[in-house]
Amino acid sequence: EAEYANQAKSKFLANMSHEIRTPINAVLGMDEMILRESTEPEIRGYAADIFTAGNTLLSLINDILDSSKIESGKMEIVPLEYELPTLLRDLVNMIQGRAQAKDLILEVEVQENLPVKLFGDDVRIRQVITNILTNAVKYTPSGTVWFRVTGEMEGDEVTVHFEVEDTGIGIKEEDMPKLFEEFQRIEESRNRNIEGTGLGMNITLQLLKLMGSKLQVKSVYGKGSIFFFDLKQKIVDHAPIGDFKEMLSHSAESYTYEGGFMAPDAKVLVVDDNATNRKVFKSLLKITKIQVSEAGSGKEALELVEHEDFDMIFMDHMMPDMDGVETMQRMRQMERLKDTPIYVLTANAVTGAKEQYLEYGFDGFISKPIVSEKLENALKEELKAELLKPLEETEAGQAGEKQKAYSTDDYPVVDGLDWGYAQLHLPDEELLVSTVKDFYDVLLFQADKLQGMFVELENNPSSEPMTAYRIQVHAMKSVAATIGIVPLAGMAKILEFAARAEDFGTILALHDTFMKEWRSYHEKLNGVFGIGAGTSEKEPADQGMLSAMFAMLRPAMDDFDLDTVDSVAEKLESYCYPAEIEEKMPGLLAAVKDMDADEAERIMQEMETVH
Repeated sequence: EAEYANQAKSKFLANMSHEIRTPINAVLGMDEMILRESTEPEIRGYAADIFTAGNTLLSLINDILDSSKIESGKMEIVPLEYELPTLLRDLVNMIQGRAQAKDLILEVEVQENLPVKLFGDDVRIRQVITNILTNAVKYTPSGTVWFRVTGEMEGDEVTVHFEVEDTGIGIKEEDMPKLFEEFQRIEESRNRNIEGTGLGMNITLQLLKLMGSKLQVKSVYGKGSIFFFDLKQKIVDHAPIGDFKEMLSHSAESYTYEGGFMAPDAKVLVVDDNATNRKVFKSLLKITKIQVSEAGSGKEALELVEHEDFDMIFMDHMMPDMDGVETMQRMRQMERLKDTPIYVLTANAVTGAKEQYLEYGFDGFISKPIVSEKLENALKEELKAELLKPLEETEAGQAGEKQKAYSTDDYPVVDGLDWGYAQLHLPDEELLVSTVKDFYDVLLFQADKLQGMFVELENNPSSEPMTAYRIQVHAMKSVAATIGIVPLAGMAKILEFAARAEDFGTILALHDTFMKEWRSYHEKLNGVFGIGAGTSEKEPADQGMLSAMFAMLRPAMDDFDLDTVDSVAEKLESYCYPAEIEEKMPGLLAAVKDMDADEAERIMQEMETVH
């Protein structure tokens, strides 16, 4: 029973990690594009705040996951080269907003002759100091928080002294032992309004122990506390940091992105059922000019690799029907893909996940949110040398051209649709317009599809129809969220979670309301961006022309030739037809845009029998 309970906990942690990290991937990925492409100081300031808040959100899930790792004895310290001023800048930016929100003074003092580049686990160092700084601000109602960094150098090593002092509530001597216990909060009744898991300081203590250090505390109850520790690090670059405060004041303005290479002849495939994730992936590689192809499912990916060669494949893990592991293993059975590097893209950050993926047969592992530097490093490591080219000044300048911003202020008011939220996911106006139109074209088809699954579920409330229902409502949730209809996405999410838990009662209670609200957008979006415009100017098409277009459409859908599919769909939409065919056309176009070949074939056969 204990072993079963432990496995259940690990599964829960894996799922929770995935659910939280996947949307953060979109947020931080788009935010990095804002920092790269915007020249407006105010906008860049907002973007810096989003970056900080996103990483703070990640820290909450990391606390839970790290507690599990420490508990199982699998926490690892992974030393790498890192820049000390960058680490310190990120820490200060992270805590600055919290301090300002409480009207606290944040004083930062960094010794100017500290070396700029060190060798150690900067991720864990950042985590330790984040915990200490966050607690200092949490438990300081007024006054000042000091963050001091000094050090003593000896040869190629430096002992860095990190110290955080505050004028907060302090700690009673008898409460000191509670400080490092799991899920313990000092003076719970007094500090009940303080957020947190109660795991932070225990994790901090364990991490420092793994790095050969120890946290020390001095505190006077009612006056404040000092937390400090010493950490020995190898020196990679002896150049001094210099005036840290001066550097900090220019950090947002001086943000620049420099891709280290170009590979215009390289072909990469990204497989992910979430379109936003694929878009972020492509955006992060824009400067490299790599040819990026997309697949929205394992099946689609397998179709693509049969007809096209790729230099590298990136595979999402959790996908419907066929997950990333099964898709990768099927690819490995193909002779032509035996030596193609396949990396997993995953938000699963549970202990041992990386090793498990390598055992499955993946060549590498990139966690979400995707860090552009790690993605580029993986490409540089795996792509053939002849594909890599240095980034020339002209290309760097072109890559740095700013995307023209657009305003949604004059967009029509649509009940439940948040244009600002849509713009976050769809930063290009043309993309936003086309996505809204696509949503309108398929929304009735999607509703009918889900309704059919619901009827099947009513007749047979078992796992198989429940899984089909969950996958369909998940897809509907994603598209609603992408175009900014947040309330609709929220209802879909409740239904998705109910289907995952096989909670038919919740589905039964909410399904009809969701269907009514979903279908209502067929009327609410009428007129937006010219949606629903009349067909009086369209040319009539005869049966022969229709059959010719179907003859092009069928093989294009079978071959996942998206360009041809889009082209034929556009032509089908540009003509008018006899009434019996016209009434079936929206269903056909919806099936085509949804790449539902079986449904499209059924409708085409019906239309071909009309005389």
